[in-house]
Amino acid sequence: MSLKAGLLARGRILVPRGLWTGVPLSRSSAGPGAGASSLFLGTASGIVRLEVVREGPAPMELREVDGSLDIVQGRRVLARGVKPLFGGLHAPGQAFINIHDRCRYSCAFCTIGRDGDAPSVGRWGAIIKNGLRARMVGSVAITTGIPSSPARACRDMARLVRSIRADFPQVPIGVEPYTVDFSDLIGLRSAGASELKLNIQCATDRIFSRVCPGLDRDGIWRNLGAGVRLFCRGKVCSNLIVGLGEADQDVLAAVERLASMGVAANLRPLKVGPQNERALEKALGRRPARPSAARLLRLAAAQKAIFKRHRLRPSSFRTMCHSCTACDLEPFVDI
Repeated sequence: MSLKAGLLARGRILVPRGLWTGVPLSRSSAGPGAGASSLFLGTASGIVRLEVVREGPAPMELREVDGSLDIVQGRRVLARGVKPLFGGLHAPGQAFINIHDRCRYSCAFCTIGRDGDAPSVGRWGAIIKNGLRARMVGSVAITTGIPSSPARACRDMARLVRSIRADFPQVPIGVEPYTVDFSDLIGLRSAGASELKLNIQCATDRIFSRVCPGLDRDGIWRNLGAGVRLFCRGKVCSNLIVGLGEADQDVLAAVERLASMGVAANLRPLKVGPQNERALEKALGRRPARPSAARLLRLAAAQKAIFKRHRLRPSSFRTMCHSCTACDLEPFVDI
């Protein structure tokens, strides 16, 4: 069984206090991991990102043994000689930032709040440009919560893209908005975005209506098709969360539909923690749980076959999750 699949299935790792200063941590402000710290590790089975627990129980622990960092579970060594990786600005080699860390919507899996906010768009521009100049990162990805309206968030995103593109005309820039308005996509493409992610999130309409009741699923599907025409085939992707109660055939039907449009799905294992467990249980009517390693491997193998059939290569992406590969089992990289 793949080491990486097992690590992703466990999801969380205890980093003892004595190792904090020697391990570079990243902090997420969007999606299921909002507010949590995480750690990028290079392993024999690829790059993996794990949520960090600083005290209390966790499925795994990072230990230093004779100068080597190992991942252990009780007395069992899961991985030896892992290498902590500098996360750049939230992802190795790229600036992956969230310009608004509050959102008017209430997707059950997402832990972004309704209050608070990130630095201004201008401040984010300075941070990203400094990272590019210092060669800390080589690409840019931008996501956002929706504090007021999707149109307003897309305008803020486009303004940031335009500012970066003016100083760095060749840098790859990916955008991850929520919008069902094609004019928002036109604005982002015109500003200089080169890749697009629009998240379908759930494998079925029924689960989506329970987990993301405020979002327009049909509108997302329409804009995915429009996005492929605008950004080109192989430059559009979509998150599909695994572990919300869907069957394997539901997941693969959604991957197939996306691939037939020219959209490369990311199969994202569900993250469950204190901040979203209750909301997920209420939405799903059952206690949520991360998918097993065996299921992740099974789905990734089938996903790879679908990508082959539709001649999609995730390696063509220069930004966002298909470029990072740390949170998912990536076809043609991990399997």
